Amino acid sequence: MQTTQAEPVDDDGNAYRLPHPFKDQRQHADVHHSPLTTVHVSQGRDHVAELLLPDSPTQTHLEVLHATLLGQPSLVRLINLNGSPARLRRAEQHEPLVQQCDQLLALLVQPALRLVMAGQIRDVHRIGLHAHQRGFEVIWCRGQPGTALAEDTVSPDTPTSGLSFPMSDLSFPMEVQHAEAAHFLAGGGGHRRTLVLNATSDTSLAEVAKSSGCFDCNNNPHPRLSETTHWLDRACQTLSLEGR
Repeated sequence: MQTTQAEPVDDDGNAYRLPHPFKDQRQHADVHHSPLTTVHVSQGRDHVAELLLPDSPTQTHLEVLHATLLGQPSLVRLINLNGSPARLRRAEQHEPLVQQCDQLLALLVQPALRLVMAGQIRDVHRIGLHAHQRGFEVIWCRGQPGTALAEDTVSPDTPTSGLSFPMSDLSFPMEVQHAEAAHFLAGGGGHRRTLVLNATSDTSLAEVAKSSGCFDCNNNPHPRLSETTHWLDRACQTLSLEGR
């Protein structure tokens, strides 16, 4: 998995510095022209549709959102339903996921929830499915020492040799990293909404997870399904309450 790190929003929240080659376009990062914004109602739910122009401001705007999903500070995307330019601002503590006031819609954009599993885990597919159903990205570091950092995206239609369970049991996307979890996390694979399930004998992984900014690391060489799902649920609830 390749990550792109962006510099944080400045103290005033007025500019979002971007990595090369987007640094010269930072003045566009908080403004994106949406000439057409519509709201559709389907099955009692509102859906917002925007027309995004294929131009440089759009590319910069989307790159900022992408960097946020990868672990940069949370932002709020302000969408004017009358079609005027959308903007980004720094998120406050305990920011609601969605706010609407007249013609202004505020959407909280946070780093994606991520579960990194390390080592050989008997119930890896069941634990991964439980996490996926709660909105987590699921990454499995199989941990073969000496291998290069490589990745596969595993799905029910993707044959992958060496998995410890039948492919027919896999009903969700899971990224498989053929590298040690410590290398993956140290290389930018962890952020403040990342949970680490460490099923290896290397307890130092907890320190790597902490230094990488991960929310929590569960050291358990033999993780049981019920205990692990409860840990995931508690962490998910805490992350939700803190608005992280």
